Amino acid sequence: MCSLDAGLKPYRMSCFTASNAFFFLVAWEVMALAAYFSQKTWPNLQQPRAPADVAAHALQAMNAVVCSSCHQSQYQGDGTQPRLAGQGKDYLQQSMIDFRNRSRANNPGMSDLMRSISEDDIAACAAYLAGL
Repeated sequence: MCSLDAGLKPYRMSCFTASNAFFFLVAWEVMALAAYFSQKTWPNLQQPRAPADVAAHALQAMNAVVCSSCHQSQYQGDGTQPRLAGQGKDYLQQSMIDFRNRSRANNPGMSDLMRSISEDDIAACAAYLAGL
């Protein structure tokens, strides 16, 4: 190892996070990881199911914006559409709010959809989806 490389090693390791780990991978490595993880069962976060009234509220809101047209009927996603079922409630709610207020801008269509429902609807959707 050259002295420059040795000197930079602590810096690289301190800056390494899971979010930038894929920067160093080539396409075949990403595909191998995707194939590996696609065969794993989804972790059970043991989140409670939403109460019946919250579930009914969520289903009404989700039917209004047709969530299942992209995220599939069981909200498990497919291909480029992410899984919603079983995700963390707080994560789901914050993601939907971020779309709503346009601070998350990777999908403008989602921003429009989230702006068409209330924050109470979003909270109900997050509770329902987390419990699936």
